[in-house]
Amino acid sequence: MSQELAAGEPLGSLRVIGYSVQGRPIHLWQLTQGIRSLLLIGGVHGDEVEGYALIERYVASGKWGSLAGKATLWAIPRLNPDGCALGQRLNANGVDLNRNLPTQDWIPASLEARYPPGAA
Repeated sequence: MSQELAAGEPLGSLRVIGYSVQGRPIHLWQLTQGIRSLLLIGGVHGDEVEGYALIERYVASGKWGSLAGKATLWAIPRLNPDGCALGQRLNANGVDLNRNLPTQDWIPASLEARYPPGAA
């Protein structure tokens, strides 16, 4: 990954954008730079291995290089690294992150036991 972005960062640059409840890093890759912005999120649920495995393989493949100059491509393979490490849908606080979004109709009550939205 030795090509350079227009801003001077190497293609495939990795950043830590935060930490999980259990202190695991949440990684963000900036793969290319260009006119449009695209975001790939691989895994919100830790028990859905296919999503984060696919994005990790894609990042490692370098096949995204053809987007350089056309799109700024970002990738977050594991949005829920605790769930991935534990092999469970929920994060370490027992929250389904796919149900914990700032929407107009969000409520803290769990409508189904499998999908707890968290307290806030």
